[in-house]
Amino acid sequence: MIHDACGYTNVKDNNSNNSVDNEKPNVHATKFYKLLEDAETELYPGCKKVSKLSFVVKLLHLKCLNHWRNIWMDALLRFFREVIPEGSFVPIFFYEAKKVFCDLGLGYTKIDACQKDCILYWRDYTDVQACPKCGKSRWKSKEHGVKKVAHKILPHFSIKPRLQRLYMARESTKKMRWNKEKSMDDGVLRYPSDSVAYKSFDARHPTFSAELRNVRLGLAKLKELWDRVETYDAHSKSNFMMRVAIMWTINDFPAYGNFSGWSTKGKLACPCCHKDTQSTSLRSKLCYMGHRHFLPMDHPWRRSRTLFDGKVEMGVAPNPLRGDEALVQLQALGNVTFSKGQKRKRDFHSNAYNWKKKSIFFQLPY
Repeated sequence: MIHDACGYTNVKDNNSNNSVDNEKPNVHATKFYKLLEDAETELYPGCKKVSKLSFVVKLLHLKCLNHWRNIWMDALLRFFREVIPEGSFVPIFFYEAKKVFCDLGLGYTKIDACQKDCILYWRDYTDVQACPKCGKSRWKSKEHGVKKVAHKILPHFSIKPRLQRLYMARESTKKMRWNKEKSMDDGVLRYPSDSVAYKSFDARHPTFSAELRNVRLGLAKLKELWDRVETYDAHSKSNFMMRVAIMWTINDFPAYGNFSGWSTKGKLACPCCHKDTQSTSLRSKLCYMGHRHFLPMDHPWRRSRTLFDGKVEMGVAPNPLRGDEALVQLQALGNVTFSKGQKRKRDFHSNAYNWKKKSIFFQLPY
């Protein structure tokens, strides 16, 4: 499982330190290499089918499939320790086994939440006693003062450790450096690093591009990786401060509306035509017939009346929406309130066109 998720890794190669200049792995890398060792450690002397790590993972699998309680797991582990030969690595309590899950990224955090799902009482909102959006109290107003039962389970799924582990494997580390060390700049688009977006981003952020091991992503909603995270490089045997930036997204049309904030429904659904979208109502549906705008002016389909809507098309294609124009339109959008169980409220202005919200990507500093 670890090799499939992180690529080929040789534990002995990664942990070898033949030079005094080699740095010791950081805390995160040390945990990772410990998992690799557990994956190759026999559960008990002579056991060839199950390793120390696979035993714990399969135990968790059975618990989830059968909805076993923790107290039942403790009893099962006590029985295993009685029948399995001495010197085994069977945990005494299920609590010890759960520590391994956290190192694998399979843990979770249980925190308070607003009844209407407005906010999570986390980080800056830890000491807030009422929701700043809907005003609902964080506590029940009963005489016995029982805490409100409104919790959220946040899984410990993060792209940060996955990216760090790419550099902990020597084979994948070489591939992560390929875009700087092996790519050819001959004007041919072979790799994302050959694109205009990639090069213009490097030009705007020279401190980011100066470190060849920094990463560009297609999609993530994280800000902390822009601020640097310590990562161990198994190839050079050194720690470095890795930064990550989002370059583009690739998704279907409904997801495009969710990510961008421009609604892909209604009269102005086309993101290319934006405010100049041509739509026609067909009973309860909308039909978009302005596609002949994008044809050359001398194209025969522009003059055809029978093949389309009975009209000659002489209009021109709308200009693509520029970034500064999008910002002006978003300023006219006003405030958008999201809450569970009620319609969205916003200060609508005609210049906002089909914008429904300001994308979360605007929170990224770059």
